[in-house]
Amino acid sequence: GSFLHHIKRDQAEAQECFSTAVQLNPNHVESHVTYATFLERAMRDLTGAQLLYKRAVQLAPQSIGTMWSLARFLHKSRKDWVNAENVYLRMLEKSPTDPDVLAALGELLATRGRCGEAEELHLAALRLDPGNAPVYGSLASLLVYKGDREGAAKAARQALDFNPRYTHALAVLAHLAEHQAEDREEAKEDQSSEDVGEAGGLEEAERLYRAALQADPANARAAAACAEVVMRSRGDVEAADKYYERAVQGFPRDEGIQFDYGVFLHQNTGDTSLAEVMYKKVIQTNPKHVGAINNLGSISLMVHNDTHAAEDLYRRAMEIQPNDLAVLANYGLMLHKRALQQHANVSKITYEYTKEQCYASYTAAEEAMQQVLAADPNDPDVLSNLGFLKAQLHQADDAAEGHFKKALAMDPAHADATSNYALMVMSNGSLKSAEEMLMKSLETNPKHAPSDCNLRFVRRLIDKQRIY
Repeated sequence: GSFLHHIKRDQAEAQECFSTAVQLNPNHVESHVTYATFLERAMRDLTGAQLLYKRAVQLAPQSIGTMWSLARFLHKSRKDWVNAENVYLRMLEKSPTDPDVLAALGELLATRGRCGEAEELHLAALRLDPGNAPVYGSLASLLVYKGDREGAAKAARQALDFNPRYTHALAVLAHLAEHQAEDREEAKEDQSSEDVGEAGGLEEAERLYRAALQADPANARAAAACAEVVMRSRGDVEAADKYYERAVQGFPRDEGIQFDYGVFLHQNTGDTSLAEVMYKKVIQTNPKHVGAINNLGSISLMVHNDTHAAEDLYRRAMEIQPNDLAVLANYGLMLHKRALQQHANVSKITYEYTKEQCYASYTAAEEAMQQVLAADPNDPDVLSNLGFLKAQLHQADDAAEGHFKKALAMDPAHADATSNYALMVMSNGSLKSAEEMLMKSLETNPKHAPSDCNLRFVRRLIDKQRIY
């Protein structure tokens, strides 16, 4: 089973072997733990894994190893911190001087906000085993969480003194280098000068994450972090894409990494098909992941032009989180787009009737957008769409212009706001001004399809003026 899982990558056959092993000898502890680990990590079957871990502890109640497997599972995968703490405490009753258990319990307590107790447990573990690199690494993470960067860096370097290839310590130092870069950027902005020094922390962070990947090539978190740093430091989409590919194929299989890769693909490469796959994988693991559901809705709306599929997804997201601003904004945009589709290409005779039929959709869209603006008055996407509604539905050009100008003040390169503003200008007869605005929009965003389409339409109108 292990051979098929790790070498052949045949998960179905591996699962059959693990299952058969447990059936052949229902009292074999190692088979239960191995099968449970496979279900947890490879198949993401947490319910099945938990049953097998618990059965292993029942078969060997005195075994620290089996209890460790259950505690780690409850702590890391289940996030069941109360029961995980109980298992760690039972382990300490049997082995009160085990430094790894002391550190693991400390890490758990830090997650629950009990940082003082957590630090004491780490220090107690190091007194028992002064050369334990993982405990130093765990202490470094705790000190980062507490805001003690100097102490965290010292603990991480001590871990590397004992194990120069310890990936967690390398990642902590890389994370601290990222903070250093952010501090330098903020200082440069505050002083409005160039004498603060170059923010070299990102280059150092990338070097350290790469070192972590050399030590552990399958480390998903180091690969994902390297992708983020590459984008921040030099905007290298191709290199970041390769790191994200490594991340989603590595371990652990983290829904957060899959979601981040989906967003990266969606925003930077245009590969919405693979982004869609990533978001669906996230939802398989976590059916209530609002971000993934919302982004799938956006792909349905903007790529597939399927307002009905988009509506189903947005409604599903709103059932989970009714006041999520991003979902509300996208839901308003979907209703707006549907209304546009419903009265597109109608004759002059049926236009007013069709517009009346669409009024409910427009009104619902406007209400959703106003709700978002009440919480975030500076959202340029919502300002742009609301401006379009004001101009097209209410002929309230002054209000619409206010929204467009505010959106462009927040984001001068906002292509949708420029394009929508140009449409309003065009509808008032200022064709040359509209043409100039759309040309400017395409200079900044050459692939913005609405601007291109509207520019061609404006130029046809200008040509007609010349003919007549």
